[in-house]
Amino acid sequence: MRQYSVLPLVLALAAYACGGPPSPENADDTGKTSGGRGSGRGDGGRSGGGDSSGDDGQGGGNPSGDDGQGGRNSGSGGSVEIVVGAENCGLENPAFCEDFEDASATVPGGRGGDLDEARFAFSRWGHTLEFFDRLGAYTQRSDELYSVQRNRPVFCGEEFKNLIIGQDARICPGPGVGNLVSNQFNEVFDDSGDFGLNSLMIRQPFDFSEGGVLVFDVDGKRNHYYEGHGWWFEVWITEDPAPVPYHTAPTVSSFPRNGLGIQFSPIGTCLQKETEDCNEVAVLFLSRNYQIYREIPGSGNFPRRGGFVARDQELNHFEVRVSPEHIEIWATDAGKTNLYLVQEFNGLSLPFTRGFVHFQHSQYNSWKDGRPQYSSGVWASPAQTYRWDNLGFDGPKLPLLRSYDAPLNNNKREVDFHADTTLVKYGYHLSRPVTVEFDGVDLDGATKALLNVNVNLGHPRQLDYKINGGEKHTFPIPDYGNAGSNFDGLLRAVSIEVPVGELVSGKNKVEFSIPDYTGGSEMIGNIDLSLVVP
Repeated sequence: MRQYSVLPLVLALAAYACGGPPSPENADDTGKTSGGRGSGRGDGGRSGGGDSSGDDGQGGGNPSGDDGQGGRNSGSGGSVEIVVGAENCGLENPAFCEDFEDASATVPGGRGGDLDEARFAFSRWGHTLEFFDRLGAYTQRSDELYSVQRNRPVFCGEEFKNLIIGQDARICPGPGVGNLVSNQFNEVFDDSGDFGLNSLMIRQPFDFSEGGVLVFDVDGKRNHYYEGHGWWFEVWITEDPAPVPYHTAPTVSSFPRNGLGIQFSPIGTCLQKETEDCNEVAVLFLSRNYQIYREIPGSGNFPRRGGFVARDQELNHFEVRVSPEHIEIWATDAGKTNLYLVQEFNGLSLPFTRGFVHFQHSQYNSWKDGRPQYSSGVWASPAQTYRWDNLGFDGPKLPLLRSYDAPLNNNKREVDFHADTTLVKYGYHLSRPVTVEFDGVDLDGATKALLNVNVNLGHPRQLDYKINGGEKHTFPIPDYGNAGSNFDGLLRAVSIEVPVGELVSGKNKVEFSIPDYTGGSEMIGNIDLSLVVP
């Protein structure tokens, strides 16, 4: 639901935060910040080791008050109240907004479930018995291993059993920010004891050359016993529309050609907190020419401002205010309307000013966190749901890509993997040429064509392709920077420019192949054909 507008009034309140963000360095007492819609400084709560003197202060040790375990801010820092009921995702000059309230925009079927694939690309990465496969997801499996869980998941408000691809992405109502009921995009998966993710990309470019605002709502939770596993979420802006951009994880090195990634997980300030409801902006990833060239705070100059309150099924509202040099990240607490600065950084030096926005749900071997041999004996569920709403950005309104998704492999079989469940293989082995079809292609006005794919191939190998039985073309796999990242068994994300003149109106066939199949894990998936139409 379109819910938000920011009041012009800067409230003299301490920001609600797990760790307590200090005032922005460039904010003055009038409430102006470089982000435009300022936060000001709240003097209600002063930092301290015990009780703070302001009305809203709960400084230092154990948090308390109406916001439960997340607590109130222990330091000074202002918040701005957002108001539910605003149009255009709360943006003053919206270029894109999706609130999932238009029933006609719900298009069941396709790769993205209920999503309108004209506006969004939905991609998956999973690894159970092989790459590009995924188990059906359960709220709770029948065996003893999963008898005790934290963050016990529901999907569209209900417990679930054996949700497979095609059932795992739905739009349904739920409580939003400010507890206003709205339609939300629910997506879920089981990580099967390995790394996996879901990725939702807006097919309209975001131009932030003069500074832009990106907004979204999500229940920004963390697993309660975060010990390096579990679930988290990320937001990426990439110059190319290649699917599933990422940094480094088991089975994955899908570095974007040029990109900016924001990871939300409790690996800094919140990791030291006794509260289970503290989450934070953990790392910024910067990529250039298919290599991660900078991780912040890896550079040592990333300010730690504290976290925000996050809970399952209670949405936070986020704003990312970004330019090629500067980024600010603002958040509300779970279910609340108190928007405050949670992180900022100056000196990005991004090599691009226009890109595609990806919202991503990541997991790694979640049930390992909390197992008896590791810690508490109350472990995280291997399946989890995130809920997304009010996705938008401002700036110039640019045309959507005209995109066509290739069908999934959709090879199903029943397996016994901790419980009887269905395994779906949705990618394709490259042991032989793989041909996919794109139906209903409209070439009118197209000036550029892209094949966007994920592939398990390392540098210096190559991916060959033919369009409609024509000439063979070769795409060399980029150099990802080091031997570990160039390993064959890791996922890549590439966007390949192809000749528009080889395409035809209507049905098109593209054949992919590799000249040197090794009998290993070489596969391809999440394939689409996208046309650029000015």
